[in-house]
This record gives sequence, C-alpha cells and structure tokens, in this order.
Amino acid sequence: MVSKKKYLKNKKKVPEISIIIPCYNLENVVKTTVKNILENLEKFSDSFEILIVNDGSTDNTLEIIQDIKNNHECIHVITYSQNKGKGYAVKTGILQSIGSSIVFIDGDLDITSDAIQNYVEELNNFDLVIGSKLLQNSEIEIRQSRKILSDIFSSLVKFLTGLKIQDTQVGFKVGNGEDLRKIFKVMNIDGFAFDVELLVIATKLNLRIKEMPVKLKIMKSFRFNSAVQMFYDVLKITYNYKILHKFDH
Repeated sequence: MVSKKKYLKNKKKVPEISIIIPCYNLENVVKTTVKNILENLEKFSDSFEILIVNDGSTDNTLEIIQDIKNNHECIHVITYSQNKGKGYAVKTGILQSIGSSIVFIDGDLDITSDAIQNYVEELNNFDLVIGSKLLQNSEIEIRQSRKILSDIFSSLVKFLTGLKIQDTQVGFKVGNGEDLRKIFKVMNIDGFAFDVELLVIATKLNLRIKEMPVKLKIMKSFRFNSAVQMFYDVLKITYNYKILHKFDH
C-alpha cells in the first residue's frame, strides 16, 4: 500500500497520473478496488493522485472511502448527496484533477486494473487509450443479454455518429490530462453515454485514439431505463455534433 511518507515526497509537484474512480453504492467492493489500483500504481510510479467521486451513494460507500482516504495522503474524496450519473461523476473528478495523465476506471471490480501501466505507456504515441471488449486479446465474461444490448448500442453509435471506434463503453480510459480537462469542460452528457460524447469530441479534435485489450467481467444486468436514456443521449450527441457541427474546424 502507498505510505504517506512516500507520497509526500511528491506532494508539491504536479502528479504524473490522476486516477478517477466514480462510485455509486459500492460498499461491498470499493475498498478492494482501491487496494488493487494502489498496488498496480506502485509497481511503476510514486507520483499520482486518486480522486474517488461518491455519486450520491445511499449505502455506506462514503464512510468506507473516507476511511481509506484517512490512511493515504494520495487519495482525495469528492462527494455530493444527489445521484447525478456516471458521466457527471467522472467529469467532476477530471475537472478537479491536476495530473499530467488521467485514468478513469470503474469502481465496481468489473475491470481489472493491472493494465494501467501498459495503457499509460501508450500515451507516448497516442492521446487517448481506451479499453475495448471486441479486441482479440480481451478476456471477457458477460451475460448474453448484456452482450446483445452492447452490440445493438455499438451499432447504433457507429450509424448515428460515424465513429469508427469499435467499443465506446468500457469504463477504462487513459488520456493526456490537458486534453481531457479541455474536453470534459464542455461536455453535456451526465449518464452512461458520456463516453460517446468524449470520443466524438476527441475525434473532431483529431486526437490520436488507440483501443487496447481489457479484462472484464460483468455479471450484472442493465436497467431498461438506463438503456433508454443512453439511446436518447446518443441522439442528443448526434444532433449536437453531426447536425449542429459543434467542434468542427
């Protein structure tokens, strides 16, 4: 685990890496998630900050992450009382981050964090590195119903937005800090489809994007209302960036 003494050596410097972890009702897993991320970060860096964003949890998530924070100088907790959506939580964390590179990763243990180093190193050649379920080397466990929904959504995104990216929705993305703060400052989507808006803007800004393999296990079902909202948000994104031509040069 990261010691306070080790991190304080770099406290006055801009951290190399900011990790953003959005959390909503994750009392059973968030402690393990943060432990795993800390252990993987320590393998290659001692200059990082971790921002855990509590998105209006109604369980004991806040108490748990506050306890974690008290034992680690590198961890910061951002919290608010109302659940506002994953996109809002990630945006809030990114806009308060100061790292040269930014990683945002889901807090629910669906995604293993052992590839953080490989993703960060790819920033030497790319501006944005994203996990993809569809690459040959990805290791995926997912419910069939969720896979079908994911495939439908991916096809819809490609058709409506024109994105060439195979998979927009994996909750593991790494990017240049300056670029991501610039993009998230103008983003409007607060729900799960925020990844699509991010990638549409990144494409319009001609950022170099690379998809990378990911280890992913999703056994949870997806709420129908959330799926409907995602489809609606993709329509909004299409209107804003394909019809109104926001960010066109």
